[in-house]
Amino acid sequence: MGFDRLLHVGECYDFMRVGFMPTHVGPLGYIFCLCADYFVVLSPQSMANAPPRELWICQCPRTFIEFEDVYAQAEYFFVDVIGIVVHVSNIRGRDDVRMRPYRYVVLMNERYHCIIITVKYTHICCHLSEWRRATSELRILAGLHVQMNRKRGLRNRLLVDEARRRRVQEFAKDTVSRLIDLEN
Repeated sequence: MGFDRLLHVGECYDFMRVGFMPTHVGPLGYIFCLCADYFVVLSPQSMANAPPRELWICQCPRTFIEFEDVYAQAEYFFVDVIGIVVHVSNIRGRDDVRMRPYRYVVLMNERYHCIIITVKYTHICCHLSEWRRATSELRILAGLHVQMNRKRGLRNRLLVDEARRRRVQEFAKDTVSRLIDLEN
């Protein structure tokens, strides 16, 4: 069946007889597949039903989520955070064998609000080249799927100090003006 003639952008389909494969297969084969990201394999045996309805999803949201809403989420729930990467810390925790490596990423939305997010080891490895580019370029737009964990003290990483908050907002405004100058 020719899926290129059947499938249309923005419509929803029910697929049957599809295969799932991990995007990255490590040296040990499929032993760690539960931790991998998967993609769908369509074969000549695959079937698709006609779409019951259309999906109306914007490719880019009109406005980014308020970062205060991220901290208001229930614990262990996931939320999407979108913003411009303004700072990427060095990888930490490599010296201690009891810890897994991590790094901090500061994202800024269009209201010049900043949020600090901890990026864990698996996402550091999967997107290492993007994080390296984000440290040097100020035009990287990141979309992260973040889990709120109050036991780890993510709430304490808010920039509460007013002087610090003003400095970060001034830095963010300078960053945005530099981005506009680079585009022009």
